[in-house]
Amino acid sequence: MTDVVSADGTTLVARHSGRGVPVVLVHGSSGGLDSWDGVAPFLDDAFEVWVYARRGYAPSGVGGHEKTFADDVADLLA
Repeated sequence: MTDVVSADGTTLVARHSGRGVPVVLVHGSSGGLDSWDGVAPFLDDAFEVWVYARRGYAPSGVGGHEKTFADDVADLLA
């Protein structure tokens, strides 16, 4: 696992595997870090696959204020 720090300092927990063109898989509102475990292994041969727990979803941090769409975008860019 890797810690990624968003623009506002919130720590997000990520995992990556595979090699190639990077692709980021983002879980939905009822998901978490393990949401893509059934899919990511099938992409490993062609892509560097990144998955992360969005802010507010364990084990990532929650941030210092109520989450906004702009926070989600900044987190994805990080």
